[in-house]
Amino acid sequence: GGFFLFLMIGCFALFGPFSALALLVVLLIASMIAARFATHPVLEGSVDIVYAFGAYSRTLTPGLNFMLPWEKVIVHLNTKERQWTCPEQTVPVSRGEDVHLKAVISYQLMPVDAHLAILQVENWEESVRELFKTLLQSAVVHLTQEDFLAWPEGSRSRPGDAGGMRLNNPEREEGAHWAHINLLLTEQMQERVAGWGVTLNWVYIRDVTLTPRSNNSMNATSGLDAAKAKASPPPVQAQAQP
Repeated sequence: GGFFLFLMIGCFALFGPFSALALLVVLLIASMIAARFATHPVLEGSVDIVYAFGAYSRTLTPGLNFMLPWEKVIVHLNTKERQWTCPEQTVPVSRGEDVHLKAVISYQLMPVDAHLAILQVENWEESVRELFKTLLQSAVVHLTQEDFLAWPEGSRSRPGDAGGMRLNNPEREEGAHWAHINLLLTEQMQERVAGWGVTLNWVYIRDVTLTPRSNNSMNATSGLDAAKAKASPPPVQAQAQP
């Protein structure tokens, strides 16, 4: 602003008012063109990652941002909350029983650290989901006998899971029974994904079911054990010397 004013005063003093007016028009047009290419609006609930000279430069937050000519937006990231229902995970807990777990998680990118999702991990959202599947399966070791109750007669059950076990009246009791698992998974996930610019809002276990393994799976396991035993060489017996 001060530089433009200096030019206007100098032009007026040297060339008169008409030249100063013409210079003003030129400066206004040049300013509008520069503003058109130098400003970059960002919508609410998102951020833009800016690179300069092939390296990360800064993160543009929601609102009107000004960019330098050598800066370039390389990716647009959504920072709104996302909820994802994890597919049912089946974990064997014994030779004849499996645990089935279902869960929902809520996560989102932190605007300040969103650039880490690009710099630290490839395909950040898929990585978050795969990590949760792994941690959900490992959480089976923290389940106790109190987390499972036998199905009462006429209670809600899973089709085809005869003889299975699950929470009695889950709508009322699941929060109390699974609160420790929800908290454990939330803490483990937050510790892992913080370096990716992600925050985990909550974890909600929807269902934990203990079911007997199908006959086909048990037969396959037994057949594999038998094949291993058959393939192993017989023990060598020592012959007594006369």
